[in-house]
Amino acid sequence: MAEADFTHTADFSDRRVILTTYDDDRLAQVSDNSIRYEQTCDEPTYLVIRKNATDESLTKAAARFGVAIRDLLEFREHQAR
Repeated sequence: MAEADFTHTADFSDRRVILTTYDDDRLAQVSDNSIRYEQTCDEPTYLVIRKNATDESLTKAAARFGVAIRDLLEFREHQAR
């Protein structure tokens, strides 16, 4: 049996933000929310955007995660489902 490594503690310090949409296989949850995020310990934050995300929601997400609003608007327009 392999021994567990308890020398590394999870601290949620990864500051990367990955834009994605609801059917991404890397996501742990399936949700109909128009915009949401999820992060597991020491992994990037996945900012999940759907076509029906409002400008107001995207503006709040841009401020919270330090992502340019134009990037969120373009993602919603061209990649979100």
